[in-house]
Amino acid sequence: MEPEWNQFETDDISHEIRRIRADINSLGNKIRAADYGHSSDTKLVTKQMKDLNEQINMLLHQVAPIEEIHLKSLAVESRLERVERRLKKQDEIKQLMSVEQLRHTWLPIYAVIQLVLSWAIFFK
Repeated sequence: MEPEWNQFETDDISHEIRRIRADINSLGNKIRAADYGHSSDTKLVTKQMKDLNEQINMLLHQVAPIEEIHLKSLAVESRLERVERRLKKQDEIKQLMSVEQLRHTWLPIYAVIQLVLSWAIFFK
């Protein structure tokens, strides 16, 4: 009876060994697949990083002229502000001058009136 028992035990053991080997093979396949996935993910991330780097460089080439345009527009804006201030000062001076000119336009008329009055007094 022992040989049958041994035969049964050896069948169970060999079956268990086959099951363990199958599990090991399955785990090995999973590890290989994970490694392949990891390396392909790494390649994908590297490719995406290169693409992003190229996009950044392209955007920087576009931003540089925009920045120059912005700086030029700031310079033009400051020049326009200076011109506007000068024009306002000139307008203020013109307004003051017009008042002064009005005062001075009455001077000859006033002088003529005084001259006429002094002649009138002198000849009376």
